[in-house]
Amino acid sequence: MAQRGRPPITDDVLQARISDYCARYSVIPDKRTGLPPFPAGRRETPQHRAWITLLKARTRLRRRLGGLCRRCDEPVVTGTIFCTGHDPSSDTATTSRALCLVCGDGVALAKAVAHRQSPRSEPVWVHRPCRDIISLAQKAGPGLLGRLRQYLWPQEAAPQHEARRRRRAPRK
Repeated sequence: MAQRGRPPITDDVLQARISDYCARYSVIPDKRTGLPPFPAGRRETPQHRAWITLLKARTRLRRRLGGLCRRCDEPVVTGTIFCTGHDPSSDTATTSRALCLVCGDGVALAKAVAHRQSPRSEPVWVHRPCRDIISLAQKAGPGLLGRLRQYLWPQEAAPQHEARRRRRAPRK
């Protein structure tokens, strides 16, 4: 299967993008950083988004040329973009364990499934049934937990509720 993802950027391509940006927005790159100045006062405009794209491209290039992992500051495994801890084909990545967010038990990363709160958030590694619980709870909303607690453990929920009523009754 062919590789997917963005092709590795080179220094020449980055410089061409920076000079194109500078010509388009009539700015001069900073001598110290090599980037054009930040478009202050122009947030969420096409110019701001283009500047962020240049910053991210420069950061990716520096990390790749420095031999750093895509996710941390450890050196990469030869032929990959990840360190031994993040490389999916690495023995340490498949044998290491994480704690499941839902049940609290250890889950082997080789058998774990990722769950994201939003498309851009970092994944949380959980068991497959635990991921289903998270998905159901997200759909049902925050009141679900209180209703489930009352249904599953009524003897624990009732005394706390009654205690509050008793405290309020004598007050006049």
